[in-house]
Amino acid sequence: MNEASNAVFHFQELQVHCAEGQALINTALRVREEVIPCGIPQLEDRLLESVRQDWTIYQQKLSEVRTQLNTTLSKLRLMEDKFLKVDNWLKTLEDKVNFRSGRQSDRATKELQLEQTKKLHEEIIIYKDEVEEVGLLAQQILEESHTSSRMGRQATHLASRYQALILHVLEQIKLIAEEIRSMEESELAFSAYQNWFEATLRNFKNVATKSDIVDKAAMEKKMQKLEDLMSDMDVGQNLLKSAREKAERAIKYMEGDEAEQLKKEISDCVEKLEEITSCIRKEHTTLAKCLHLTKEFLDKYKAQTQWLSEYQIILHTPVDPKMELYEKKAQLSKYKSVQQMVLSHEPSIQSVNEKGECLLELVHDVNLAENIQKLQTEYQELCGTSKAHVANLEVKVKQHEEYNSDLQEVEKWLLQMSSRLVTPDLMENSNLEVVTQQLANHKAMMEEIAGFENRLYSLKRKGDLLISECAEHLQAKFKQNIETQQQGTRDSYSAICSTAQRVYQSLEHELQKHVNHQDTLQQCQSWFSAVQPELKPSPRPPFSLADAIKQVKHFRALQEQANTYLDLLCSMCDLSDSAVKNTVTDIQLTKQTIEDRIMNSQYLAQGWEEIKQMKAELWIYLQDADQQLQNMKRRGAELELNIAQNMVFQVKEFSQKLQFKQAALTTVTEKPSS
Repeated sequence: MNEASNAVFHFQELQVHCAEGQALINTALRVREEVIPCGIPQLEDRLLESVRQDWTIYQQKLSEVRTQLNTTLSKLRLMEDKFLKVDNWLKTLEDKVNFRSGRQSDRATKELQLEQTKKLHEEIIIYKDEVEEVGLLAQQILEESHTSSRMGRQATHLASRYQALILHVLEQIKLIAEEIRSMEESELAFSAYQNWFEATLRNFKNVATKSDIVDKAAMEKKMQKLEDLMSDMDVGQNLLKSAREKAERAIKYMEGDEAEQLKKEISDCVEKLEEITSCIRKEHTTLAKCLHLTKEFLDKYKAQTQWLSEYQIILHTPVDPKMELYEKKAQLSKYKSVQQMVLSHEPSIQSVNEKGECLLELVHDVNLAENIQKLQTEYQELCGTSKAHVANLEVKVKQHEEYNSDLQEVEKWLLQMSSRLVTPDLMENSNLEVVTQQLANHKAMMEEIAGFENRLYSLKRKGDLLISECAEHLQAKFKQNIETQQQGTRDSYSAICSTAQRVYQSLEHELQKHVNHQDTLQQCQSWFSAVQPELKPSPRPPFSLADAIKQVKHFRALQEQANTYLDLLCSMCDLSDSAVKNTVTDIQLTKQTIEDRIMNSQYLAQGWEEIKQMKAELWIYLQDADQQLQNMKRRGAELELNIAQNMVFQVKEFSQKLQFKQAALTTVTEKPSS
């Protein structure tokens, strides 16, 4: 612009000089005219005309250049105005577009900023033609005036600033749109998660309803719903993860309070998701446990109720009374096996009850509680029934065994007594002492015979009891057998009584013959002296029942001898005599000692009787244990764990009973030694 102004100034000076040149030409022409009258000048007209033409051409060129310079100057001034206008506009817009101090603000502010930035963009676009016009005008001036490139640089700089402004505005629009989109995506993600969470919570509340009925199908359906909810937790986790990621991006563009609020919402969502996940897992675990218990309980309950029904039929069937002892033992063995089977099922019943109790803690089903109680009651009744059958059959077997044992003992006693009741060999030289001892021994034997009648009565009573317990269709035959046995024992006993009476009469007669011929006092004193060694305590007590009974019989014979000698002294001698009196006193003291020995011997015999009975009971118990052991061996493959544990417990219990019986046996065996 300055160069153009200087050029115009130089042209003005040239124009001034041109006026001076024109004046010189005019002066030359006027002088020529003045000179012509004096004669034609030597200067040729052609030269003057050439000068005039050159001058005219020069003036024309100068005028054209001046016009051109004026035009260029006008354009330059216009360019300057446009440059200034565009520059001012660019400065104003550059100030306007830098209205954001940072990227953190609320969504409403961002939307307002986006709207403002779009308006600025529209305003910038409107000025696009003017900027392009400035560039085109500058290009035209450069082409016409061939001026320096400074104007081009200015135009290029303005265009660059304009393009930078457009790019900056577009970048701001993009950034603000991105920030708003991040917030919108965060809101949409949270909205999707909230919708999912509300639906899941609603479904969980519908599923997690308490039920007071044990329904396997309903539990399985509920389990399927819970499993669907658990698998749906992955969807929730992904939704929450996406929401968190988008929220973290959106937080970068939010202000402090709004960002903190969003962080708190994220934390609350995470906590609620963990809480509902934990609740669903807990409910799933509880339901899985409940369903497992239900399946186990229903299966085992069904099996045990079926087993109870089968054994109730067996045990509620009346026991068929048997006639023979081996039949009763076989029947007892059968019912003991049944009882063992019933008792071995106690762990199974207990397991069903325990599972039922555990199930009741989860599901308060009244019918379930009643079924458990009913199962326990029926099992206890079944145990009681089996125990009653076994106890009743044991009593019957024991009664029959006692009857057979008593019958054998009676027959054995009758046989032994028959052999003992041989008439004594009474020789002519038999003295009073021999006859007295024989008579005393026979009196003891007769006392034993008289006491044996109670055993015959007891045998008859036991036989009648066996007959009454026999089956009706077998009673006639069994009664005939029992009566035949007892009639034989009664006949033998009557014969023994008759024989004993005859022997007693014979000994009495013989004693009366000897009393008149012997010195009664001397015989009594001799007997007293002879019996004293036998009354001393024995260093070896009897070690069997037979020895104990033999000792009792021996002391009873001595007791009868003492009674006989006392009777002789009282009837044949003068009791006022001091010697007779002393002998009577000695015999009475001896009699008292003999009675003490009899009591002690009876006590020993009773102890050996207890040992014999305990031995028999132990033998029966060992037989039962051996039979149970054989059953366990045969059923080894069928044993369940709980049944095997129950049998192990029974073996331990049996071992304890053996120890108890051993202690009792030790106590009893201490009686003879004491």
